[in-house]
Amino acid sequence: PSPAWPEGDGLTLVRPVLGESRRTLRHALTRAGLAWTDDPSNADPRFLRVRARARCAALSDPARAAALSIMDRLLRLRAAMDGAARRALEQAALTDHRLRLPREALEALGGDTRRRLIEALVGVSGRGEPPRRASVLHLDQRLSAFAAGSLGGLRFSADASGLEVRVAPPRRTPGGGSGRPAPDVGDPLAARRRRALAALSD
Repeated sequence: PSPAWPEGDGLTLVRPVLGESRRTLRHALTRAGLAWTDDPSNADPRFLRVRARARCAALSDPARAAALSIMDRLLRLRAAMDGAARRALEQAALTDHRLRLPREALEALGGDTRRRLIEALVGVSGRGEPPRRASVLHLDQRLSAFAAGSLGGLRFSADASGLEVRVAPPRRTPGGGSGRPAPDVGDPLAARRRRALAALSD
């Protein structure tokens, strides 16, 4: 799903040739008589992906193949977690502006998948960047202890009956007035779930 919100709502980015090398793609485009545009950020060492590519290029062929195999297995594991989180979110009841997931469904997820579900709901807030892993872990620990917490414009609470999610109220400023709301605070919870389901899609 497009990371731009709300302009990108409903827009899916398709990247069918991620497994092909830059050299292979350029060769195919040249043979077809097609031009292309290079993204300057792909050569900027400030970005982790650029540094990772440089290190990967320095590996021997067997080491590179082993690293790619590990990455492929991790991607399949991530896809399995996404699928389980998506099914749980589809089953969650949305009534009275509250999203509720029964305890049985919550416990069936397992820790990593439960945190992936939280991450998906928080990550579509429109802030332009995913939630910090430490913040998701901290919230998950609070929920495991039947405590409540807020993240990404949402208020999470858990009790013996399950998990409840609702839109968090606007923050208060020291002077007593309402602070500037997070970008997604005014959005209905149904839209947040819809975008989270898209983010967890295959």
